[in-house]
Amino acid sequence: MVKVGDVVEYAEGLRASVENIYLISSGEFVNEKRYNGNGYDIMLMLNDSMGNFNICFRDKPRMSPRK
Repeated sequence: MVKVGDVVEYAEGLRASVENIYLISSGEFVNEKRYNGNGYDIMLMLNDSMGNFNICFRDKPRMSPRK
């Protein structure tokens, strides 16, 4: 689980703080960010010593427990 304010490693040895978290629906504007429908579900706005940048992720479906 990631929260706003957490520090995450976004590449080997590179860390940034989470400024904002966007949940995305295909082809819609979400919090003024245009999503192009390329299959990504989550966008993190990160901040490091160079400034702000966005990274997109796919949300993996949860597997139901075996019965």
